[in-house]
Amino acid sequence: MKDLGLSPDAECFGLVVHSQAKDWRVRDAIETIREMRDKYNVELPEYYAALLRRRCKEMGIMHPLVPEHPIGWMYSERVMEKKKADSVETRKQVRQGVRHVLKNGMR
Repeated sequence: MKDLGLSPDAECFGLVVHSQAKDWRVRDAIETIREMRDKYNVELPEYYAALLRRRCKEMGIMHPLVPEHPIGWMYSERVMEKKKADSVETRKQVRQGVRHVLKNGMR
């Protein structure tokens, strides 16, 4: 490819990383990401990083080359607990409003 003046782009590398993650070849996928960054200065698109991130999480691997989820902070324990607490409070308010209507009727 170099003889022809061609270099692989992010989509090409993304497909390779995705297929390696699909085959549970996590080590090879991480090496491919290393090659992407070092040789070609290309970042892995999020679409192709999602499966690799899930595989690493299932195996208990935290590697610095595997890109983090762009909105992963939304799923942190602190945020999820707050969402749950807010939804519980909202349900209480709705129930109280419905009880009032059922008790007194709609006016």
